[in-house]
Amino acid sequence: MVALFERRNTGRGQIVDASLLASGVTVMMTVLAERYALDLVRRWVEIEPESMQARQLLVGILGATGRTAEMAPHLHLMLEQNKSDRTALERNLMQLNRMLSWSQDREAMYRLIEQVVQPYLDIAEAQYLLGQAARAADKREAALAAARRAQEIKPDWGQAVLLEVQVLGRE
Repeated sequence: MVALFERRNTGRGQIVDASLLASGVTVMMTVLAERYALDLVRRWVEIEPESMQARQLLVGILGATGRTAEMAPHLHLMLEQNKSDRTALERNLMQLNRMLSWSQDREAMYRLIEQVVQPYLDIAEAQYLLGQAARAADKREAALAAARRAQEIKPDWGQAVLLEVQVLGRE
């Protein structure tokens, strides 16, 4: 399928337009052709390694297809890319929460998130992400601890309070 997109795009067998790859990924996911979508998004990341959209999509597809172990380097790069911009880093952490919901293996996802957020545990959004992953993996105490830590870091933040309520509501 990637070869077909490449021939149609340039006639020479190489995609040079990332927007074509993005469209191809969307089409492939729509028809549940995960393998083809994964090939396309990997090619997109090769062509535009700095593209946050490409990496986010790759992480989502890897999670949805059970390739959790392959996600770590991409997650690290995504977070490192905005490390110097606190607002962008916080936004990135919140976007990861949405992307990671595609994953089928909640336990593996929790372990991955636990590893990836280690350098960012002083950021409320990292604690929130860790808490959500723990909640999804049925790790009540870890989820509660992360929710409370997020509230300590950012006392007026409603998301952290909501997470605590959701965890306590499962009792």
